Amino acid sequence: MASRQGLLVKPFSLMLYNLALLRWRGQERLMLYHWALLRWSGQERLMLYHWALLRWKGQERLMLYHWALLRWSGQERLMLYHWALLRWRGQECLMLYHWALLRWRGQERLILYHWALLRWRGQEHLMLYHWALLRWRGQERLMLYHWALLRWKGQERLMLQGWALL
Repeated sequence: MASRQGLLVKPFSLMLYNLALLRWRGQERLMLYHWALLRWSGQERLMLYHWALLRWKGQERLMLYHWALLRWSGQERLMLYHWALLRWRGQECLMLYHWALLRWRGQERLILYHWALLRWRGQEHLMLYHWALLRWRGQERLMLYHWALLRWKGQERLMLQGWALL
């Protein structure tokens, strides 16, 4: 379990950069991805991780983006994993975004977890957001998720908007 956890949350080690501009069903997609196909609890899981440590407007941002459009149980699944540890105006914001569409007890479950441990006006707030607009059991699912921590009218606002069609 420790090794599995280490693979998932191991920070500041083995940063992988992969940029691919490709055509997918007649559309161009800019996808940043890393593949690891592994055995997990007796099942195969395709886990994609991307790490990027970059400078943005004089600030360091650790932005981790994961895109995977794959075939899973005869259906296409878009699985996105995003972790960002960044400095924001002298404050550290740990933003963890996790999307997992998986088989669980013989059923398909879409589990979306968002953790943000941040300083907000001198206080720490643990914020959990879950959005799902979907059609379930053999139907198409439209899910829109996007997270952005930005300055808005001189204040820091955590604004969540997103897009993912699966």
